[in-house]
Amino acid sequence: MTPDALLNALGKRMQQVRSAPSPQFCMACHRLLHWLELQPLFSMVFRDLEQRFPKITGDIGVMRRAALSNQSIVPRGIEDAPDAELAAAHLAAIRACAELRTSALGLQAPLAGALAEHFSSARPNGLEATIAYLKTELLDGLQLYLEDLVNTEHMAIHAIRRYRLGVQAFDREICRALAEGAGKQKEVALQRHIHRYLFDTNIDFTIEPATAEGYPDVVLRIPSGHLVIDAKYLKDPSLGKVRDSIAKGLHQVSRYCDAFAENWGVLVVFQNIEPRPVVVGTGGGPADYVEMQGKRIYVLVVDIFDRPTASKVDTGQQIMLPIAELVVTAE
Repeated sequence: MTPDALLNALGKRMQQVRSAPSPQFCMACHRLLHWLELQPLFSMVFRDLEQRFPKITGDIGVMRRAALSNQSIVPRGIEDAPDAELAAAHLAAIRACAELRTSALGLQAPLAGALAEHFSSARPNGLEATIAYLKTELLDGLQLYLEDLVNTEHMAIHAIRRYRLGVQAFDREICRALAEGAGKQKEVALQRHIHRYLFDTNIDFTIEPATAEGYPDVVLRIPSGHLVIDAKYLKDPSLGKVRDSIAKGLHQVSRYCDAFAENWGVLVVFQNIEPRPVVVGTGGGPADYVEMQGKRIYVLVVDIFDRPTASKVDTGQQIMLPIAELVVTAE
């Protein structure tokens, strides 16, 4: 699903919950969560929120019992928390509603004591007021957070795809020279070329220096977190070398994502070989990304091979790389 289609579907699903009659509200929350958890990007975001804020989102059973015993679910002062923490609290409350689903004849207890006196004894009680609050502020907060993440991912991937087009049209020779003139630092030199391009596009980020743990020489910090990018350089066209190099790159990006608490990253593969590497998905067709160790890793191949004439831009030769083999090799 493309980012635009995903955002459109998210908006429609959220609207279905907002328009649900009160007796069906809990079931509508359940259907929403079921759909969100089937989307790779959102399911990873949920796992990330639950890992980073376990006291808020970790134990839905505890939250449900708290609601039934008329205690606060969302901690006081959560409205002033960072976006991720606020989204985690919103997700937790919506999950609690989904757990309370019973039948269309009524809400459980009802809605677990109006979800614990509307989260706090200082707030007005009332089933309809609580459901109205959930339909607006909580859903809106979670939706905005998810939309920001999709837009950030979309923006970054779009920029790197434009980078690929620019290199293949104008900078093949420059990238080959950078790699061949860098000794053992070929991939570092190419990675810096990517970062310089992103800097020139006015993407909002700051540059952080490398660390001793082997992280990339330049780490991009964007408003929503870190943009994890690594590069691989292919010079040997043999299947084993290509597969091992890309698998190693996937493993590196996965480790960097772990280090910076991110759930997606990008591997840019510079192809200085004639055959084109193609990542093959489970359905047998080309895949843009690999799901690995709970992360989504985009694989973008940049062709910098010296093709002397236009008629030889694409010879049709391909190296097919099934995702299953890449993941097994990486692990």
